[in-house]
Amino acid sequence: MRHEHTDQCKRQHVLLQVERKRYAARWPNYCRKCGGEGFTWYTYDPSPAGVSLSPGSMEDCDPCPDCIEKGLCPRCGRKVWDGIDDWENNEPVMCPLCGWDESEPDSMPPEPECYCWVGWEKQELAEVGLDRWG
Repeated sequence: MRHEHTDQCKRQHVLLQVERKRYAARWPNYCRKCGGEGFTWYTYDPSPAGVSLSPGSMEDCDPCPDCIEKGLCPRCGRKVWDGIDDWENNEPVMCPLCGWDESEPDSMPPEPECYCWVGWEKQELAEVGLDRWG
């Protein structure tokens, strides 16, 4: 079976590519690891192994090792801090050269949400006689 994205999803992805090219043209030295955000995000299951808790997930972030931890602005890529130690006064950090602001980072646009899989799943279930949506 060949899965096709909806026209709306295809438009969103074309728009995403346009927005990403604009961002890269405006900020050619942005950090490729974090996309100019300054932080890397990860998801993990906080439930300890062997405990009868339901699995779950939490999101957390760390300063980007390729830019923030080296004192580089995530957006313009220039050296502006001595490193993460400059951040310890709990004040929002800004790049004095390009205006990047850690409290409202302007970064590479993220992937849009895609729910095309719902239609694909319905179609596959219908093909094997298990269409639970009627």
